Amino acid sequence: MPVSESSWLSDWVVSCSAVNLSDLAAMAAEPLAAVVSLALPRDGGAGSAALELAQALYGGLLPLAERFNVAIVGGDTNTWTGPLAISVTAIGRATERGPLTRSGARPGDELLVDLGRDWRAELRGSEVLARFGGDEFALALVGTERAGAEDALRRLRLASPADWSVGVAEWRRGESLDRAIARADEELYSAKRASRELREAPSLVA
Repeated sequence: MPVSESSWLSDWVVSCSAVNLSDLAAMAAEPLAAVVSLALPRDGGAGSAALELAQALYGGLLPLAERFNVAIVGGDTNTWTGPLAISVTAIGRATERGPLTRSGARPGDELLVDLGRDWRAELRGSEVLARFGGDEFALALVGTERAGAEDALRRLRLASPADWSVGVAEWRRGESLDRAIARADEELYSAKRASRELREAPSLVA
């Protein structure tokens, strides 16, 4: 099978990377760089040679790294007699919010845990959900336009009876992550004002 048909490889490496970015977001940290190591089957796989596998994997990884301004700063690539293996380590730094730790848990967090669990069950492909701080979540939709984001949000609304508000921002090339989140926040608070929703509800930034 030609590498161009091996879309599952790109999806797989995106998922591996997204898990690391999700962990950073869950700690309210800004991603900076990643270290990626590959152990490729010596005889190739999925109908492709080892070099083609590596190209397909990085072809899925690099757009995600560019989207979140994450530099690939190191790693290693080797072949061996075992199956395909990948290791991704993401490096980040704390933002002005400070690190989000378990010691900062508050009453009502159990609701957020249940909500996060219900939402995660509805995720598809490379969609990434993470606790962003306080009662906020962040949902990253790689390669998705606003219509696709709204479709994902409809799925999440059907997954839980809890009330929540949302702000959506499409990432602009060259834009910092902080600025993209700030635009989503602006839409979030605008939606809250428009609906005159005075009571507190979990919030989602997509």
